[in-house]
Amino acid sequence: MSTSGDGKNSIMNTSAPHSTHRLFIRRARRLFGLLLSREHFRGGLFELFIALLPKLQRTDLIRWDSSRPLYVEVEGRYHFFLEKPQDPISAVRFAHLAGPRTVDPFFSVLLEDVRLIGPWGVPVTRKGQIIIEPLGIDYFKQIIEMTVAELGLLATLRQYLLALFPVLEKSREPLALAAHLIARGGHQAQFGHWVGEQLPQLRAISAMEKAIAQEVPLLINSDPSRWQLQTLKAMGFERNSTIVYSGRSQRVSRLVLSSLRNVHSRAMEIDPRARRWVVAKIRDVNAANHRETDGDGKLFVLRQSDKTRCVTNADEVRSVLHGDGFEEFFPASKAKADEIVQLRRVGTFLGVFGSGLMNALFMPGLGQLVEIFGPHQSDRFVFYYLAAELGIGYQSIAANAVENALGCRDALEVPTARLSQVCAQLQSSSRGVE
Repeated sequence: MSTSGDGKNSIMNTSAPHSTHRLFIRRARRLFGLLLSREHFRGGLFELFIALLPKLQRTDLIRWDSSRPLYVEVEGRYHFFLEKPQDPISAVRFAHLAGPRTVDPFFSVLLEDVRLIGPWGVPVTRKGQIIIEPLGIDYFKQIIEMTVAELGLLATLRQYLLALFPVLEKSREPLALAAHLIARGGHQAQFGHWVGEQLPQLRAISAMEKAIAQEVPLLINSDPSRWQLQTLKAMGFERNSTIVYSGRSQRVSRLVLSSLRNVHSRAMEIDPRARRWVVAKIRDVNAANHRETDGDGKLFVLRQSDKTRCVTNADEVRSVLHGDGFEEFFPASKAKADEIVQLRRVGTFLGVFGSGLMNALFMPGLGQLVEIFGPHQSDRFVFYYLAAELGIGYQSIAANAVENALGCRDALEVPTARLSQVCAQLQSSSRGVE
C-alpha cells in the first residue's frame, strides 16, 4: 500500500522551516523508493535479501512433533531405481541420470495463522518464516523476485509485516480454513505445473481432511482457467469446494500445506507413487466412461497456436502420423470430461516438448511416450522422468532449429525419416517383435 506524502502534519503549517522539512521528507521517500525499485533490487542486494529471510524448509515440516501443528504422512520415504533409456538418442541425453533415487515422504501439515502474499501465494508464518514447500526450492528465488515485481517492494514488505503483526489489519476477516493449491503461473495456472504438481497434492489434502474430520476448501489461482476447474472435477472435487485467491494477499487462520513434487523442466523431482496416484484417481472417478479398448489408440500433439514454439513442417509430420494411425489432439478444445473419454483409450502418445504431454496423466492405458525436442530442450529430462514414474516406454526425436520461421521464437523442423523409424519401432513392439 502506498503512503501519501503529507498527511495530518501538513495541515495549517506554512512556515518556511517546516516547508523545507516536508520537502526533505518527500525527496527522501522518493530516493528510498528509487533505490528499492526492481532495477536496483537485483544482484547482491537481492541475494542478501533472500539469505536474510527466515525460512521453513521441507525437513522442518517433516520433523513436526506433537506439540506443533498437525502433520499427516501419506507416503513414507522410499527408494526408486531410474532405468537408463533404451533408444540411442535418449540414452545420450539422460544415461547420466539413471540410478537409484530416494523419494522424500509425501505429507500434509496444518499451520495456524499464515499470510499468503502475491499472485503465487507465498506463505509467511507469524514468526516471519517463509514456507518453501508450496513454492519449490528450485523456484523459490524467482517467485520472490516476481512477487516484488508484481506488488512493488514497499507493498511486499508491508504484507510481510502484516504477517508478523496481523492485528494491524482490521479491514478483513481471515479465512477460517483453506488448502494452498495455487499453481505456478501466478494469476493463471500453467497446465503442466498444475497437473504435475497440484493434482498430486490433493492426495495429501484429502488425508488431512480425514485427520481433522472436516472438508478443507481449496485455495486456487486468482484467475482460474476453465480447464483448471474441470480437472478438479475430474479428480472428484466440485467447484463449491474451491475458493478463488485474491492474487494479492490473504490471511488464513488454519492453512493446509502439502508436499510439492516440482515438474520444472530443469529440476523435476521424481515421485512415481505421487503421480501414479493421480492416474488411478482420474481413472476411478471417471470409471463410467471406461472403454474396453483402453490402451489401443495413438495420439499426437503439436504446438502450432503458440508462438514460443512450433513445427515448421507440421503438414509433413501430420502426413506421416496419420498414415500410421495417429489421431491429432488439440488440448483445451473441448471440456476436460470429453477429453478424458478420448485420452483413456490412448496407448501411444507423441508430441512436441511443452505442447501438453502432461496429459499423459489422463491416460491409464498409456504404454509409450515419444517426445520431440529441439536444441534448447536437449537437457530437459521432465518427460523421461514422467515416463519412468508411470512405468511406460520412452523415446525421443531430435528436431532441428529453424531461424526466423513462422514468427516463432523456437521453430523446429522434425526429421520425417526418424519419425517414420520410431513409428515402425512402436508398431513392431506392439506386436511383440524385437
